Amino acid sequence: MLDFSKLKRMPLSQRYNKVNLKDIINPEQDIGVLDNKELTELAERVVSAHRANKQIIIMIGAHVIKVGMSLFLIDLMKRGVIKHIAMNGATPIHDFEIAHQGATSEDVAKNIEDGSFGMAHETGQLAER
Repeated sequence: MLDFSKLKRMPLSQRYNKVNLKDIINPEQDIGVLDNKELTELAERVVSAHRANKQIIIMIGAHVIKVGMSLFLIDLMKRGVIKHIAMNGATPIHDFEIAHQGATSEDVAKNIEDGSFGMAHETGQLAER
């Protein structure tokens, strides 16, 4: 049997977070032209598929949410472009933390070293509801 008595949990509000609401990118905001060949090609393929009435399914990892792209995904869902999103387990954690407290992305290297990684109380308790 595991002994959890020495486990130290902390309130999410006391954890340092690297991403805050101000970091979330607004789709209505002019963010300039991204000089990225692969991203441009992806966007062109998505537009082409949407115009051809194809079903668009996106598969994402946590960094998509963590770097502030959630509003783009929401906008594309509202417009009917994206029909389904598949994600890994860390993605809803970042989404929950942003919704709950307006910040996410703990300092993994620091928190692994001192044993506090993943020990925020609310993330585990409230997200499971």
